Amino acid sequence: MAVNIIKIKRTTGATAPSSLNAGELAFSGGTGTQSNMGQRLFIGDPANSNAVTVIGGNYFSNLLDHAHGTTTASSALIVDANKSTSELRTGALYLGTSGSDTLVTATATEINSALDGITSTAAELNLLDGSLANTVVNSKAVIYGSSGQVAGTLSTAAQPNITSLGTIAGLTVTGAMDMNVSTFDIDATDDIDIDTTDTSSVFGGSNGTFVGTFEGNATTATTVTQAAQTAITTLANLVTVGTITGGVWNSTAIGTAYGGTGLTSVGSSGQILVSNGSALVYQNIDGGTYS
Repeated sequence: MAVNIIKIKRTTGATAPSSLNAGELAFSGGTGTQSNMGQRLFIGDPANSNAVTVIGGNYFSNLLDHAHGTTTASSALIVDANKSTSELRTGALYLGTSGSDTLVTATATEINSALDGITSTAAELNLLDGSLANTVVNSKAVIYGSSGQVAGTLSTAAQPNITSLGTIAGLTVTGAMDMNVSTFDIDATDDIDIDTTDTSSVFGGSNGTFVGTFEGNATTATTVTQAAQTAITTLANLVTVGTITGGVWNSTAIGTAYGGTGLTSVGSSGQILVSNGSALVYQNIDGGTYS
């Protein structure tokens, strides 16, 4: 019985056939490399004018012959069941879609120092997406400017540690405000209005010095100058008094050594104020009698 053997075109070299009929096969048995046509299976492509077309060969199957998930030099990349591979290296990494790719130029040292052991979630990293340096963006992380500054608006939530502020064009404070500073300097070109009523409070610490124009009622003062004072209840050391043009004196008697009479009443009708050698007294006007 005769044995029929079907053979295809073949060569021991590493070149492709010059031409093939439609559906005709050919194989090159020479050692295959990326730059030659060895170890390839060819077919005449009937849909492409019988063009000699590579459809496989052991050159390609050898590239797949390694453990899954293990990156093998000069071989195809096959991930494991967890879609992972042991390592991946690239000279230039691009992220994004074609036409808008971003080139990552960081070195391995820079990437390792920044990403090695990172525990941030995608939601946390997305807080940086849309952030601008020196600009506050709602619901995004804050990135300092080149000089460590941030331009924006602080609102609602308490700000416990603001170490420096530039020019404040307007400020409205509701509720209590605690200012614990060594020096509080107000350089105003207009009025400074303080409207803070206090009831049954005790203020501790050393007394400061107020320099400026005071309007209102002062119950205790050590020095009062210039402006009219309509309701001073206590004045410990009055050094100078200008012209007193009116008012009612309602206090203890002023002694003669200070320009007063030392008296607290005006005496009786028909009496005059005279000295008895040690004080001023009221005496009757009487010429006496004679016989």
